[in-house]
Amino acid sequence: MENNLTIKEFEKVFQKRRLGIQEASGVFAILVPLVEREGELHLLFEVRADTLRGQPSETCFPGGKIEVGETPCEAALRETWEEIGVSPEAVEVIAPLDIIQDISSRVIYPFLGYIKEENIKELRLNLDEVKEVFFVPLSFLRENEPYVYTSPVVMQVGEDFPYEKIGFEKGYRWRSGMMDVPVYEYQGHRVWGLTGRTVRWLLQVLEQEGL
Repeated sequence: MENNLTIKEFEKVFQKRRLGIQEASGVFAILVPLVEREGELHLLFEVRADTLRGQPSETCFPGGKIEVGETPCEAALRETWEEIGVSPEAVEVIAPLDIIQDISSRVIYPFLGYIKEENIKELRLNLDEVKEVFFVPLSFLRENEPYVYTSPVVMQVGEDFPYEKIGFEKGYRWRSGMMDVPVYEYQGHRVWGLTGRTVRWLLQVLEQEGL
């Protein structure tokens, strides 16, 4: 392998690449499903199966890991079909939502979708992954602010960090941040974490647009 690369070689590699997000530990897609029930829009949520190794019994939106060759939207629709039996053809994708990256470096592509009421009357749950689904009226979420827990996110650097290699003395002011966890409660269900943040973000956009 030669060390003296040319501009043409850079062009060959980078001009054909599909853009991603640097250092993502995993790339996922979710569907944020709106469903009209009894004349009112609801959000559909899943409860993950108790037997799952990761995040058992937690509330989430349909979704999962993006497979090789899939677009994020295709992955969100496929996972919805596999998890609750709603086919891609039964989902009207309204728009992509803002991309999420959490502190574990997972990247999540959310898509807002609309499912007609007749298409959720006979859901087919994959019980290996989904314990149950439930619906929350959009009006309830808009009228009831979540409980929010806020925590600092601080870089914890060990005593063995090689400050001399970066030209700084010990005591460098590492950047810190804040993370909050919104929690919505509805009829015994709790919507929180990334799912709660997605709900809150959606409602904030509606409010900003005067809706």
